Amino acid sequence: MRELAARVHVLLRRVERAALAATTPRTGILRLGELEIDHAQRRVRVRGEDVHLTPTEFDLLSCLANTPRAVLSREQLLAEVWDWADASGTRTVDSHIKALRRGNEANRQQQTGRQAAAAAAPPPQRGQQQGGGGRQRRGAPSKLVVSEGTLTGTTVALQGQTITLGRAHDSTIVLDDDYASSRHARIYPDRDGNWIVEDLGSTNGTYLDRTRLTTPTPIPLGSPIRIGKTVIELRK
Repeated sequence: MRELAARVHVLLRRVERAALAATTPRTGILRLGELEIDHAQRRVRVRGEDVHLTPTEFDLLSCLANTPRAVLSREQLLAEVWDWADASGTRTVDSHIKALRRGNEANRQQQTGRQAAAAAAPPPQRGQQQGGGGRQRRGAPSKLVVSEGTLTGTTVALQGQTITLGRAHDSTIVLDDDYASSRHARIYPDRDGNWIVEDLGSTNGTYLDRTRLTTPTPIPLGSPIRIGKTVIELRK
């Protein structure tokens, strides 16, 4: 009986999605408070900041957002997002819900960290360059090196640019790693020439010397940055 009810729910949700598609603007953007979901580009933003989700996390969030006033059971979510007609995968739902919550919390912490850093930073002096494009400090790293993982030996010269890491094809370093998110992390110089690593709300986290990052953090020379099975270091 439960399986039959789940299958009926799947059919009803398909009808609801068709009706929603007919009334949704062509942009395909759904806004709920601070949350913005772009269905056409499968992109999510919270408070104007991108939140990087796996395909399944996106489908789950979209399902919940399309019925904001409804209470959906685990069985209903399994049928809607995973097309499962039984309750054998309820733990799968729980783990993905936790991942969504972690991503939202990480996004909030990153925004708070950036705001605090901006408020604490002294105003630039006349003639001083911003954004890490100034003169390189003595003893500063000159290259990024992949020391573990499938890309071991890959080197990127540090020239004041932002380096992105993740599974997305437009990342500076494309990680073929099941534990990496599409937009996992970035490394960039601050106005004083210090190199900073920032996790971009990844599912499995970015670690600096075994510590999971929650805010943008300076990178000591030679300290390992771990993303899944990939380890990266800054060297002279």
